Amino acid sequence: MNCISEENIQAYIDNELSINEKSKINEHITQCEYCTNNVHKQRMLASMLKENIAFDEPIAIPDITQIIDGSPRWSKEQYIKSIFYVAAAASIVLALLIGLNKKQELTPELTHDYANHFEFDANKSITDQDFEITIIDSEGNITNY
Repeated sequence: MNCISEENIQAYIDNELSINEKSKINEHITQCEYCTNNVHKQRMLASMLKENIAFDEPIAIPDITQIIDGSPRWSKEQYIKSIFYVAAAASIVLALLIGLNKKQELTPELTHDYANHFEFDANKSITDQDFEITIIDSEGNITNY
């Protein structure tokens, strides 16, 4: 058997394994000193955590019947406050979207068209060739060179 993973060691310590898995680990621990040490260390760590975690007040567990029968979970003030926070967040998002949209409108669009609309003569140098450059600005004005 391969050595035991930390997850399986924790499940073994927490008694979360099936009888078959637990017996396999018990058998392995008797033969493997490394895993025996790991189980011992994990037990020590778990007991230290349990000792150090102490709550002054008991933890309040919500009553499940309130959730099931539809009783209000929030007070009226909490409900109004949450609506206010959602409205504030929505207005911030809306303001950002409007601001980004205006910034995009100010940026002119620049496109390039590299299509050859002329005949190229391979026997002439590039400076002797006839070609035309067409520029269309953001307002739709066309300039040919």
